[in-house]
Amino acid sequence: MDNILLRYPDSILNREVGYFRNKKITKGDTINLLEWLTQPCYLGTMDEIRSCDDDEKRSLLKGKLPCISVSGIFRTRNEQNLISHTKLISFDIDFKDNTHITNYSTLISQLSQVTNIAYCGRSVSGKGCWGIVPIAYPEKHLQHFLFLEEWFASFGIVIDPSGKDIPRLRFFSFDPDAYFNHGAEVLKKYKELKEEPKEQQQAKPFPNDPGRDRRLTERLCELIVLKKLDITGKRNQWLSIGAALVSGFKESGRDYFHTVSRYSSSYSKKEADDAYSNIIRTGPKSKFGSFIHFCKQAGIGIERTYIHHGDDFIFIEN
Repeated sequence: MDNILLRYPDSILNREVGYFRNKKITKGDTINLLEWLTQPCYLGTMDEIRSCDDDEKRSLLKGKLPCISVSGIFRTRNEQNLISHTKLISFDIDFKDNTHITNYSTLISQLSQVTNIAYCGRSVSGKGCWGIVPIAYPEKHLQHFLFLEEWFASFGIVIDPSGKDIPRLRFFSFDPDAYFNHGAEVLKKYKELKEEPKEQQQAKPFPNDPGRDRRLTERLCELIVLKKLDITGKRNQWLSIGAALVSGFKESGRDYFHTVSRYSSSYSKKEADDAYSNIIRTGPKSKFGSFIHFCKQAGIGIERTYIHHGDDFIFIEN
C-alpha cells in the first residue's frame, strides 16, 4: 500500500495523537492519526466482536485492541497530565441511544455533507459510527462538545456524552468505507457554559434521617441514567465511588455501583462485581460523601437543603 502521509501531507488528520496498547494502560505513546485510521489491522478481532452477542465476552475482546486518545497526548492518561491538546474532538453515535437509526452507512453519507467533519466511520462493534471534528479553541474543549451535542440533537441524534472528556479512549476500528475530508473546516462555534449562581445563604444541614442517603443516591443515579453520564474517571476514582457506596450501603449498594459504572466505555459487569466484592472484603477506604463529591464534579448535584413534605422531605436539585 502506498504511504498515505505522502498522498495527503496537509491532511487535517495528519497529526500525532495519544496511543495505548490497550484500555488498561495509562502510560502511552503517540501515533499518527491518519495512519491509524487507514491501516487494515485486527480484522479478525473486529469480526469476532461484531458477531458476538455476549456483552461480557465482547468487552473482553475489545480489551485486546489498542486505543488512541483523539483529543490529547498525555504523560499518564488523565487531564492533569495532559501534554498537549490535538485540537480534535471525537463524537460517538451508538445504536443503544439511537434505535431509530437503521442504516449507519446512509447516516455516514449524510454526515459527509457537514464541512466540519474530517472523518466518519463505523465503530468497532459495527452498531454505530464515530467521527472527528477539528476545533479552533482547545481550551474550550467542553464548550465545543456541548455545541456538537446540541447540534446533533437538533436532528434527533444522540451522541455519547463521554466525548466531553479529553482523555476519552477510542478503540481501533478500521472501516474500508469510511469518509475522509482532509480539508475539513475548523469548528469555531461553541456553547458558553452557564455560570453557577452563588449561594445566597449557607446550606442547611440534613436532618438525622437514616433513609436520606439512599433516597439521595437513587435520585443521583436517576440523573446519571437520564444524562447517560460517565462519572467514573480513571480507575482510582471508580474504586473510590465503589468504596463510598459500600460505606453507605454494604451489599445493597451493588446495583447502584453498576448503574454508575455502565456508562464507562470499559464497563464490564463481571469486573464491576469483582471490584465491589473486593471492596466489601477488604473494607472501604472512602466515605459515602465521596460519591456525592464525584457526582458534583461531573455536573450532577443535589442542593444540601430540604423542604418538609408530610413526614418526608424533598431534595432540591441544583
